[in-house]
Amino acid sequence: MHEARDDEAPWRPARGLAHPAWWIALAVLAVNDHVLKGSGLVPGVVTGKLSDAAGLFLAPLLLATLVRARGRRAVIGCHVAVAVVFAALELSEGLAAAWDAALVALGLPFQTWADPTDLLALPFLALGYRVLGPSMREVRSDKPRRALRPIELVAAAVGLVFCMATSVARLHQVRLTGPRGMVLADVFVHVPSEEPEMHVMIRRPKAALDCDAVLADPSLLRPETFDEKLTGSGVVFAGENQAIAPSERWGVEPEQRCNAAMIRAEKSAVFSSAELSWTYVLWETGKIAMRPIPERPEKGEALPDGALVLRESKGALELRPQGPVWVQRADGAR
Repeated sequence: MHEARDDEAPWRPARGLAHPAWWIALAVLAVNDHVLKGSGLVPGVVTGKLSDAAGLFLAPLLLATLVRARGRRAVIGCHVAVAVVFAALELSEGLAAAWDAALVALGLPFQTWADPTDLLALPFLALGYRVLGPSMREVRSDKPRRALRPIELVAAAVGLVFCMATSVARLHQVRLTGPRGMVLADVFVHVPSEEPEMHVMIRRPKAALDCDAVLADPSLLRPETFDEKLTGSGVVFAGENQAIAPSERWGVEPEQRCNAAMIRAEKSAVFSSAELSWTYVLWETGKIAMRPIPERPEKGEALPDGALVLRESKGALELRPQGPVWVQRADGAR
C-alpha cells in the first residue's frame, strides 16, 4: 500500500536541485574539468572517471526536471534512460558511431570512443537517486503545480551550463587524443626510441594561408606568418609521436588545402646542446589523410607518411620528413 501511494504521489524533481549534495557534485564536476584536468596534479585516469561519476549523479535529475517528470516511476525512468545511453555508448563501437553520425547531422561533428571501464561510475547514478530522491517528493498531492523557485532556476541553468561545458571539454579531449593510446593527426613529430626525450616547440599560422601561393612557392612563408604563442609545446619522449595539428573535427574534411607550422626542438640530455633551430613545415592536406596515429608505436614499426623524424646528426638535430611534406630552416626566426 505504501509503495502504491508513493508511486501515485506527485514528485517534483526540481526540488532536488536545491539539495546540498547536488551542488557539491556540481562543484566537483566544475573543478575537476576546468582546473584539475590537464594540470598534472591528478592522474588523467582519475579525472576522467571523476567526470563520469559526477555527471551520472547530476544528469538524471536535470533530465527529470526538463521533461517535467511527476512521479517516482517517471523519475526512475529518467535514471534508467541515462544509464542505458551511457552504457550503450561505452560498450558498443557501432552505437557510438551511430551517435556520432546523428550529432554530425546536427552540425556537431566529433568522435566517441567506447571505454567499458567507464561503467565503473554507474553506481553513482543509483547513489544520486538514493540521496536526492527523498527531496523530490511533494508534501501534499493536491498542491497545484507551481513555477520553479529562484534557487531551482539557478541550479538548473548552472547545471546545464557546466554539463554542456564538460561535454564540450571532454569531446575536445577525445578529438585530440582519439582512441586510447592514439592521436588524430596527419603530420606528426616522431622521436626514435634510441634518442633521448626532446623539447619540441610549435608555432601555428596567425591566419588562413594562401595555399595556391605557398604551395607554388614555399619561400613565401615568413616568421611573421606564424603566431608567437607556442602550441603543442612540451616533451616528446623517446619512441613517441606528437601531432603538429591534431584534428578537432574528426570525420570532417580540412577547411584548407594546406597547413603549415614552425618547429623548434632541443635535446633533453646532459652535456648535449644539440638543437633544431626554427624550421618551416608545409604540407597539402589532401595528400596526407587525417587518421589515428599511435602515441607510442611498436619498436621497428613502419612510420606512415606525415612522419617527421627528429634525430641527432653531427651534433645537431634534424627533421627528416616522410611523405609529401616540405621542410626548410626558417632563417632569422627567433
